[in-house]
Amino acid sequence: MGKLDYRIWEIRNKIGQHLWPPRQGKLLFLWRRLRHNWERVHVAPSDFSGHVSVWDLGRERRLVFGQWLDLSVESVIFTSGDWDELKREYWGQAMLPPVALPPNPSVLIFGLGGGTMVHLANQMLKPRQITIVELDPAVVAVAKEFMGLKEFANLRFLTTDALSAIQQLHQEQERFDFVLEDCFYEGMLDKTDDFVRQYIASQAGLLSENGVLVFNRWFRTWTGETVNTDQARLEALLKERFTGVVRKPIVQRWLNELFFAYGLQPAPELYQGASADR
Repeated sequence: MGKLDYRIWEIRNKIGQHLWPPRQGKLLFLWRRLRHNWERVHVAPSDFSGHVSVWDLGRERRLVFGQWLDLSVESVIFTSGDWDELKREYWGQAMLPPVALPPNPSVLIFGLGGGTMVHLANQMLKPRQITIVELDPAVVAVAKEFMGLKEFANLRFLTTDALSAIQQLHQEQERFDFVLEDCFYEGMLDKTDDFVRQYIASQAGLLSENGVLVFNRWFRTWTGETVNTDQARLEALLKERFTGVVRKPIVQRWLNELFFAYGLQPAPELYQGASADR
């Protein structure tokens, strides 16, 4: 890539981040960016991510994997005002399944990030309990202290990998009305079909009779181009186990796809554990 081509790409990248296409979330963020400067609030060492840091931009607070803002943004909360922006994003849209949940549902979330899903689940679903699976104890500690999770009394944390947590929850005979899988948000391209099929089965086995399973998939680039992870395969394998599968793209400040699965069909075989990193 020549200097001119690189400059064109860089300009396009900046436009994609902040201006075009003119999504409401991006424009509101740009307004905040013009009025405030980023301030690093906290940084902590992590055995898994190197560091976990927290940043403020006005009322917006981010948890980032790494020491600097140009690294992976895992979570966003607001320290004041309403949360309508985040309810329009995939975090909030994940809390709107296509079928009704029971009052005060039991919720299971795989992948804490900084707790955006936890905040919005409490706001929108009013659950009696949220069980959270997160591999990194540093993320849990920072989210409790700096991302507002200390205010909730209905949280249970399992600090382990997803598959170990699944085995534990099966042994405890736990069942959940709403299960949200947000660990493998970049897809499972390095996993076989059989692994993904078994992973879905293990998640499905944790559902209550009319429970809903949600998968989040990341497919955005800052320039607006889509990235094909494993959405087509995920959708096909979910349809093997569920009578209803709804695929919902979310195009706001972030670009994600949500997969809602409901109407669990009888399992062809009993759940068997597997091994993986998260």
